[in-house]
Amino acid sequence: MSSIILERIIATNYKSFRTLDLPIKQVNVLIGANGAGKSNIQRLFGMIKSIVNQEFQAYIDKSNGSGAILHYGHMKSDLINITIWFKHDNNLSSAYHCKLVPAEKSMKLVNETIYVRDSSKFSDPIVYCEHDNITTESHLPHWANISDIPRQILDAIRSWHIYNFNDSSALARAKQPCNLDDNLCLAPDASNLPAYLDMLRNKYPKNYDSIVQTIRMVNPSFSDFFLRRHPFIFNHVELMWKENNTDFIFNANMLSDNMLRFIFLTTLFLQPREMLPSLIVLDNADLGLHPYAIVLLAEMIHSVTVTDRTKVVLSTQSATLIDQFEHEDILLVELDHGISMIRRIDQNKIVPWLAEYSLGELWQKNVLEALAI
Repeated sequence: MSSIILERIIATNYKSFRTLDLPIKQVNVLIGANGAGKSNIQRLFGMIKSIVNQEFQAYIDKSNGSGAILHYGHMKSDLINITIWFKHDNNLSSAYHCKLVPAEKSMKLVNETIYVRDSSKFSDPIVYCEHDNITTESHLPHWANISDIPRQILDAIRSWHIYNFNDSSALARAKQPCNLDDNLCLAPDASNLPAYLDMLRNKYPKNYDSIVQTIRMVNPSFSDFFLRRHPFIFNHVELMWKENNTDFIFNANMLSDNMLRFIFLTTLFLQPREMLPSLIVLDNADLGLHPYAIVLLAEMIHSVTVTDRTKVVLSTQSATLIDQFEHEDILLVELDHGISMIRRIDQNKIVPWLAEYSLGELWQKNVLEALAI
């Protein structure tokens, strides 16, 4: 686990955002109309991770070029600035800044800077190190090899995990056999779910039992997983399961889409605390879940965010899930004349309404926009 804590992300000219200034709290619940920009916020975390992992050019290629990243393309924007602030265990804060410019269909870095601020000695940040030559990939890993603060920043960003588990079809990666040794961390698409559960059962039986017990709360007929070694593929395991009062073994295709999604989320949040990412980003985590499963999901989110070592950013349209959080956790994402913006709910405006309505009810009544600042 990283020894520094993500505090804030600032970006300009990124996708639908002309300016994005996002303080990162323990829980950050993104709500808003379809197309307002919620997914763009989540993709920003993925792009930042690709930059520091020196995979930026591959990311741009998969994104269909720089025009898809710049705010309204090359005609409106000519650069992207990103700054990420971290809090250390003492009075120290640090920031990683990068400036990106388009180059034909790709993008390049024209500046990377690390800032440091010691609040006990000075109020303004100072430049710790800087690289202003045009490059295709980040210089941060080079700094991390020779200096502690860049290493902490790099480790922190690399520990972010962006999950987008929406494929529960027959061909979903979670339903396929996977390498038994692929168990260092839970994959964003659940492709190593069988191997990860097998590892938890063997090394962390208490966490494994908690996962099974929680799944039973949603599906009382569920007995346990049956993680079978594949008979034809060496060192591979596949996800199977058992029901109560029968010896029949069911394969993963016999799980409902929503049950498979809940199994993945339960495994994610009930894994050992020391294995949790420093930042968990979830897109439509509650999609299709039963209301009681949504309540359990919120309880699991609260359980991993009781300390500031793990933070969660998630998007939802579910009134039930919104009801499980405080109004301070809610981020309203809106599109105004084609530009995305984020607003928080005004404390003074919301309190009288909460005497009669829940947050979810106010969301359903389309009232929250009028209560935001």
